Amino acid sequence: MDQRPSPPRPAGLGRGRTALLTGAAMLGFAANSILCRLALIQTTIDPAVFTAVRIAARAAAVQLSVPVITVLGAAATLGEGIGLVLAVSSAAVLGGIALVIAGRRRV
Repeated sequence: MDQRPSPPRPAGLGRGRTALLTGAAMLGFAANSILCRLALIQTTIDPAVFTAVRIAARAAAVQLSVPVITVLGAAATLGEGIGLVLAVSSAAVLGGIALVIAGRRRV
């Protein structure tokens, strides 16, 4: 009989880590809901327009972070290495997004 080694199995998240990440996501959604309600207390904008602007702004910020998310996903799932240039450029992209979001809050 030919006994070939079985291919390696992809590493799973594990139940504890999955539960932790799920809980963190739920906490983030709850915090977002509370902050949005607080933002609408003293303003003249109606909730529908506020929600539309908020979603559009978040979509734009997420779109700019897609390359960074892709690199992190490749590192986590495929074991790709993250070099110095990649880390610095990712930090620059995320820093730029943070500056844009912080600038909008001041206005």
